[in-house]
Amino acid sequence: MLKNNKQLKQWIAIGGVVCLLVLLLVGWKLGWFGHEQTPKRVVIRPPAVAGTWYPGTQQALENTVAGFLNSSRHKLTHLKALIVPHAGYRFSGIVAGQGYSVVPPGFSKVVVIGLSHHYPFTGISIFNGTHYQTPLGLVKVSRDVWKLLSEDGVAYYPQAHKNEHSIEIQLPFLQRVLGEFELVPILTSRTDPKWLASLVEGLIDERTLVVVSTDLSHYKPYDTANMIDNNSIEAILELNITKFWKEGDACNKIGVLTIMQIANDLGWKPVLISYKNSGDTYGDKARGVVGYASIAFVKEGLTQDEQQFLLKFSRDTLESIYNKSVRVSVDESKLSPALKQKQGCFVTLNKHGMLRGCIGHILPQEELWKCVRDNTINAALYDRRFEPVTQEELGDIEIEISVLSVPQPLNYTNAEDLLSKLRPNID
Repeated sequence: MLKNNKQLKQWIAIGGVVCLLVLLLVGWKLGWFGHEQTPKRVVIRPPAVAGTWYPGTQQALENTVAGFLNSSRHKLTHLKALIVPHAGYRFSGIVAGQGYSVVPPGFSKVVVIGLSHHYPFTGISIFNGTHYQTPLGLVKVSRDVWKLLSEDGVAYYPQAHKNEHSIEIQLPFLQRVLGEFELVPILTSRTDPKWLASLVEGLIDERTLVVVSTDLSHYKPYDTANMIDNNSIEAILELNITKFWKEGDACNKIGVLTIMQIANDLGWKPVLISYKNSGDTYGDKARGVVGYASIAFVKEGLTQDEQQFLLKFSRDTLESIYNKSVRVSVDESKLSPALKQKQGCFVTLNKHGMLRGCIGHILPQEELWKCVRDNTINAALYDRRFEPVTQEELGDIEIEISVLSVPQPLNYTNAEDLLSKLRPNID
């Protein structure tokens, strides 16, 4: 028995605190306060199509993937994303391999946007376990998954992932070219591509690769498929979202529209790596064929480190003209691919804010670092508008370097078509 009202109030207060603590603990466990939920045990998504869509043993799979990866001669810099096919390797493996051949090492996270072929839903579905498995080993699921699963429209539908191949089929290639990485496995269905693009953009950093898994047209006559697929590819390369939405043909159309939106938002440029259809790769053109394309998305421009290198290199080159004790040497084996790519450039010398010399190449003639070297010398000594720069002026000279993108042909049929293809502030 409680002796007085004061003691009763004390017990009520204690009980209230205990209830509050319990509610806080439950809310924390359930993620009510933004707490990221991660599995307390290992949950592996086993391979569903190993041994059928691709080789089921480690050695056979390694040999097959290695053979496909040796089929491309493309060299790209600043890769950000890929569109690659997801049919069985005997059909689309060569096209996928050509796409993955341009992937450099260094990516630590890969967002794979696949398609739920058999189980429809609204929004996106993300596997909420800890690993995907292939004959080449385990792929760890990124902690970013748990952040996404707290978003409206994001859920895990086990039926969508159980037998789905569109994510799994990409993993052996990624395992081969990257080694260890973390995976964000996304399946689309009835999905708003603009909404998905905003989610994915929040995951992207310098070490993130985005992969869209899709085939193009399905079961059309060979010539018809080529026509339809070329039209779809043209829309992608133009980043013409309206055209692809109306005319594009791809099973994972949402994924393609998503990466096109991201490319428009972040300034990525699409580059066609390869196109074939199953009539080309499997040799059966009599029946309907399926189209396959590998398209890379690159970030045009140089990294901050590359910019700093070129500015210092230009400064050292300028000083070496007048001071023979300044030796400018370059270890070409340590230069990034971007610096060794043939590009046009202009080197501008300013003195107290006034032009003192400017010379360059509009068209690509030599590797970029050589272009900067040669035009630093040309701007200092051979700009006919000015007397050559003297050694006494060096302390007052400021250097600007303009790197020009490689010109690309723009095909159009009339003035209206040309206007529709021009990109404001880019072309």
